[in-house]
Amino acid sequence: ALPPSDKIYGLAAGFETTYDNKSAEFEIPFVLGMSSGSILSTAGVKVEGEGLVDKGLTDIGSGAMYQVYEFVEVKPGTSMKLKLTGQPDDTAAAPAAETDAKSNQPLLIGIGVFGAVLIFVGAWFFLRDRNKEEDEESEDEDEDDDEFEDDDSIMDAIIALDDLHRSGKISDEAYKKRREELKNVLKSRA
Repeated sequence: ALPPSDKIYGLAAGFETTYDNKSAEFEIPFVLGMSSGSILSTAGVKVEGEGLVDKGLTDIGSGAMYQVYEFVEVKPGTSMKLKLTGQPDDTAAAPAAETDAKSNQPLLIGIGVFGAVLIFVGAWFFLRDRNKEEDEESEDEDEDDDEFEDDDSIMDAIIALDDLHRSGKISDEAYKKRREELKNVLKSRA
């Protein structure tokens, strides 16, 4: 579980699928929308799908090279169809990666897809929290407008606020903030 936050989430997800080194096709459903993501595959394995952009080979720090594909904005309720072709390219792996590429291939494909799902969930949390904040701000503005019956009651509130500030019963910061809010409410009614 990821707690709500005002920061953008990054999520990595993966899964294994059978692959006979010739081709494999599968579909990933997206219940929620996703702003962007990446798919990583073993060097030599090509991933095809609508909206995928080949970003080339990348060493992700393990010494092995991975092909990176990026995509942007997947709408909620849609799915992404992917087709894998080709065979792992053993010459693209660094000398430190001496494990059998064929036995690791399903794992690597799974890790790439897992990463895309994690990014999707992170983007969903970020957008959900941002929408809540915008809704709360909108409700606060509506409440300020409904707080006063007419322009005279807003002016009375400004005068009362000035009196409180002069007598030292309200801080300068609170005074300036509230006075600006009241002035904005008055302007919005004009």
